[in-house]
Formats: sequence, structure tokens, C-alpha cells
Amino acid sequence: MFLLLVTLSLTSVVAWTSWQEYKEELSLSKAETSNLARALAQHASDSIQSADNIVISLVHSVGLVKGDGKPLRELNPFLSQLVAELQIFQALSILDERGNSVASSESVLSKNINFADREYFRYHQNKDDREPYIGPAIHSKTTGEFIVTVSRRLNNSKGNFAGVVVATLRLDFFQYFYAEIDIGHSGVIFLAKDDGTLLVRRPFIESTLGSNVSKGRVFDAYRKKGPAATIMALSIIDQKVRLYSYRHLEKYPLLVAVGIGPEEIFASWREKTFRLIVICGLLLTLLSMFGAYLIRQINKRQTSEGELQRAKLELESLNKELEKLASEDGLTGLSNRRKFDKTLKQEYIRAIRNRTSLALIMIDVDRFKQYNDIYGHPAGDNCLTLIGSALKKLPARGADFVARYGGEEIVILLPETDIDGAESMAERARILIESLAITHSGNPPGVVTISAGFTAIKPTLGDPNPIALVKTADEALYRAKAAGRNRISR
Repeated sequence: MFLLLVTLSLTSVVAWTSWQEYKEELSLSKAETSNLARALAQHASDSIQSADNIVISLVHSVGLVKGDGKPLRELNPFLSQLVAELQIFQALSILDERGNSVASSESVLSKNINFADREYFRYHQNKDDREPYIGPAIHSKTTGEFIVTVSRRLNNSKGNFAGVVVATLRLDFFQYFYAEIDIGHSGVIFLAKDDGTLLVRRPFIESTLGSNVSKGRVFDAYRKKGPAATIMALSIIDQKVRLYSYRHLEKYPLLVAVGIGPEEIFASWREKTFRLIVICGLLLTLLSMFGAYLIRQINKRQTSEGELQRAKLELESLNKELEKLASEDGLTGLSNRRKFDKTLKQEYIRAIRNRTSLALIMIDVDRFKQYNDIYGHPAGDNCLTLIGSALKKLPARGADFVARYGGEEIVILLPETDIDGAESMAERARILIESLAITHSGNPPGVVTISAGFTAIKPTLGDPNPIALVKTADEALYRAKAAGRNRISR
């Protein structure tokens, strides 16, 4: 006992220390990922806002230029200069109501290219909304590179759709920025729209861009926990578990998330834990070598006590076997009447406590006396054994209970089952026994069949003794037999 206490104490200290360091590492990682998500959200918000501000100014400029009667293509040099000065931009364009470019930083490249099929154009064309629209990741029609669009609707003097001002942002602007952040080998960063459309992801997988991740755990947490949270979740894309911190942008319908793999989070903790385990193992080895001698000496004095203990264990084993025999029917292998009465009381009390329904099926073998008279009692015993084996396999739930009630009567107790469930189980039992095709010339169908009575109640504290449940099922059984046998009745 002394050696055991010392071992347990040392092991407990190591386990407690390791657990505390585990929680500390996890807490620090949660704080780090949360801060990183906040910074990434701010970066995305600032980037989108800078683009949106220019789009807003262009919407205003279009009205001024049109008012002066100047052609919008005079804005081309200005748009080209803006794109050259800001790395985030791939292009700036002004489209008319038909999707044709009337002004662009890529005036030569976009010439004779129609953009009416783009999602952002159709969105503004069909919705009178002056708010910015952030589109999915797409290939640029002019350069072929991946871009994300920020656009606003243009209206004419009558308030009708007059075109779109669109800023196309370089996807690699975000990719390069995310690539400089240390998130380990299995870490991930992604930027997605509110509807789950994936815009940017590190590591970059081209096939994932534009896919929908709204059914993932991160978006599930966003819907339940609000604009910012930290969770341990399984990735919907690569099926890896990571610690995710996400944050929703305040001004735009975007969500940014950063995830770090457990291998990075707990690398330091694993190293410390390994050292603790090695030290603990060495100490326990020395302790074991020292204690082995003492234990041998003590065991010599405790030989007689050990023999008594073995005898005691053997007796307990015999008692358990006797208890099993006392609760099991020796012929059918089912639980016996004594076990059934005990189980009925337990399930009855549980049904009262949980306010659930309790069902009982009472089964009787049809014309079993005639079977014994025709084929003899050994054959009758074998018939009951076959029926018991079949009914024992019938219930699908562990809580369902089958027992031999007496003679050729068998009961099935069904916790948390209503009258419809009891009826279904009773009919299954009837069909099952009939399908065994045990020959019985004294029974009209020519094979052994059963009749079954079933009932179900939802007991309360004021209900009578559970024996009433047995009585009701028994009465239902008699009705089934009186109606012609090989049938069930409630």
C-alpha cells in the first residue's frame, strides 16, 4: 500500500502538472488566435473599405462627368493611376446598363468585353441597392488572375439602373499577406462571405475557391455564438481538427477565421510532458527495485492470508454464478419470473421518474398442451427453447427485457415504449415464431404459433402497483386467444 500510495502520488503530481500546462497552452493559443483573427478582420475591413471608398467617389464622379457632358473615358488615366498606386487593385471599371465598359483602368484590355454575365452586374441590375456588393473569387476576363470584386450600383436621374462601378481586388494581395503569418504547418486562414462563399484561403487550393463552407463548424458557431468566438472544430474542407478563432467584419458581410493545428498548439506541452514522464519513470523504477525486496518479505508472512483471500474470491464467484442461475430460466436461457418481477419494479419506478411510457407484451404458445401430448415433453422442451432463443434476439434495444413468465408464457418488457410500439413488437414476435415453422399438427396452421396481449401505460406516483400492468396484458392475451389464437390483442 505504501508503494502504491507513493506511485499514485507521484503519478498524480505529474498528471496534474501536465494537465495545468495543457490548459495554459490551450488558453494562450485561444488568446493568440483571437488576437490574430481580430487583426486579420481589421486588415480585411481596411482593405475592403479603401476599395469601397474609391468606388463611392467614382459613383459621385460619374454623375459630375455626365452632368458636364464629358465622355466617361476621360476618367481612364485617373483610374489607371489609382490602380498603379494601390497594390490591392487589379482594375477599376465603370460599366453601362448593358455591361459594356465605358471607363476602365484597363481601357485597352477591356475594350469590346461585355461584363453583363458577371454575378455582381446581375446583382445590381436586379436589386435597387446602393450598398456595396462583394462578389466571389473569380478569374479576371482581362488578365485571367484570381480577383474579388467590390461594386456599387449606378442610377440615372430617374432612379433606374444605369450601370455599375466595380473595383477588382487582387486575390494574391490577401494570399501574400496571409503567407507572412506564422500559423504552423497545419494552420489555416480563410476569408468568406456571410453566405459561406469562400473568397481566400491559406493554404491556397484553387478548387476550394467559391465553394460553400456555411455548413462547417465555424459558421455554425457564428450563427449560434455571434460575431466572434474561439472553438475546436473539424474542417469541412480537409477534415482536420484545429483551434479556430473567427471574427465578423463590422461594416461588411465577411467573416475571417484563423485555425491552428493541435500539433503546433501542444508541441511545447508534449516536450515538457515527455520529460516529466521520463523522470517519473526513473523514480518509479528505483522505487520498484527497492520495494521488490520488501514485498517478497511481506508476501512470505501473508501466504495464509492470500489463500484465504483466494478462497473468498472463489466464493464470491460462486455466489455470482448462483445469483445468475437464480435469475435465469434453465430451459430457455431467458430471464426467469423472479428476475422479471424485480426488473418490472425497477422500470416502473424509472418510468414514473422520467415520465415515460412502459409497455408489456404477454405471450402464450398456442395449444401447447396438445403439442406435448402429440410429440412428448422432451419435444415440448425443445420447442420452448427454440421460441425462447428467437424471442431473445428480437428486441433491438439493450433496455428491452425478455423473460419466461411460467410454463409456455413469455413476457417482453419495453421501457420508453408507447402502445403503438408495443403493438409493432408483438406482431413482429408473432410473425417470427410462425416463421420458425415448427410442426404442430394439433394447431390449425400446422405449425407452432403464439398469441400475444400487449398494453402500455405512462405511470405516475398515484398509479397502482405495477402488477396491474401484468394483469392488463394478461387480459389482452386472453382476448387474443378467445378471438382464435395466432393473433395479437390490446
